[in-house]
Amino acid sequence: MSHYRLAIFDLDGTLVDTLGDITDALNFTMRAVGMPELPEAQVAGMVGEGVSRLLEKALGEEGAKEAAALFRSSYLENLCDRTRPYPGIPEMLEATKVQKAVATNKPGGMARRILAEFGLTGHFVRVLGDDDLERRKPDPLVVQTLLIECAAQAAETVLVGDSIVDAQTARAAGIAFCAVTWGYTPRGALIAERPAYLVDSMAELRTLLGG
Repeated sequence: MSHYRLAIFDLDGTLVDTLGDITDALNFTMRAVGMPELPEAQVAGMVGEGVSRLLEKALGEEGAKEAAALFRSSYLENLCDRTRPYPGIPEMLEATKVQKAVATNKPGGMARRILAEFGLTGHFVRVLGDDDLERRKPDPLVVQTLLIECAAQAAETVLVGDSIVDAQTARAAGIAFCAVTWGYTPRGALIAERPAYLVDSMAELRTLLGG
């Protein structure tokens, strides 16, 4: 049985593989503004900080503002075309009985729609996106909000994620960080963040969370 009472999950690269649909929407946007498309492997290193930062990395600050509506429209139309939960995620969520929540830098409506598409919504007491609160990860507000709503202490909480932003969020909030290696950040970069846990398989994650 896990000693954690609350597990907060990142979404993209942790619970679901959204890279294909994000890349498609970004490249639709790039073509529309006359810029060359980007390979999926490059886009993988650009996600994790929300839509605005993704577009800024691809198009610069001014270009991002002009292209935001294009990207959002394209992405919403194709939100779950290629997106899928990682293998074993539904079973892990079913097996682990700790309270579970989602904290993502994706807009909350998009995050909730993706989870609903794959029948995962019921596993989570709360799903918070970057537009549900006034600040986004790595700001600790999202974690602090979930601690209050779930009546959990920091020492009883673990953040499960695949990115450096997730590691920074956990540190800022004073909670444990569990890095998963099946997402978009290289394993070595995750190790450099000195996570409390580094898991390479769903079985390891289930053991950590008491599944």
